[in-house]
Amino acid sequence: MFVIPSIDILNGKCVQLINGKIETATVYGNPKDYYKKWVEKGADIIHVVDLDAAFNLGSNKQIIFNLLEKEELDVQVGGGIRDEKYAYELIKNGAKRIIIGSKSLDADFLKKLRKNIPKDKIMVALDTCFGNIVSNAWQNDTGIPYSEGVKKIKLYAGSILSTDVIKEGLLKGPNLKILKKIVQKEIPTYISGGFTTIDDIKLAESFGFSGVIIGRALYTNKLDLEELW
Repeated sequence: MFVIPSIDILNGKCVQLINGKIETATVYGNPKDYYKKWVEKGADIIHVVDLDAAFNLGSNKQIIFNLLEKEELDVQVGGGIRDEKYAYELIKNGAKRIIIGSKSLDADFLKKLRKNIPKDKIMVALDTCFGNIVSNAWQNDTGIPYSEGVKKIKLYAGSILSTDVIKEGLLKGPNLKILKKIVQKEIPTYISGGFTTIDDIKLAESFGFSGVIIGRALYTNKLDLEELW
């Protein structure tokens, strides 16, 4: 599945943010309803993010586990995965992949995960802002260029997710220069941030990305999943 719909959860509700800023959240409804909608639209995998956990505001853990129990499609989960126990718990409960964000550059943490979790189930988020990797819910500029980040994590990650924070939620299309810089041939790379049209998606596919995470464009009906298959 090249196009992966996103379910971002804040205060128990499905929301979308702009540039990763929590104060911009638009509430769309119940995560279970959107799970059902994406199933009906033909998705076979969804991208679920616990924003409360990412921002250290709380947890939507039970909601996520309830989604995993449905087993109607694959689920990759991110947001606040900062300890090994929770990571293992997600995999045990059926997550196809876990997405490591805040600890994405912590080689010791990733090495510990690899002891009990297959490499192909570990996705590392190397999100960028003006070319540098950002962490802690996109609030901290690490000062580390994307290319250096890839070198740090490629031994432990089965795939990479990179969100262009500057483009996220704006519905203005992706940044061509960024796409050229972040695609990797040696490791499956997924992209997010600004994708709004079918042409945007075709562009990412032409670069060799393994998939595109789509959020606001689906929620605002700029894109219809059924038209993409």
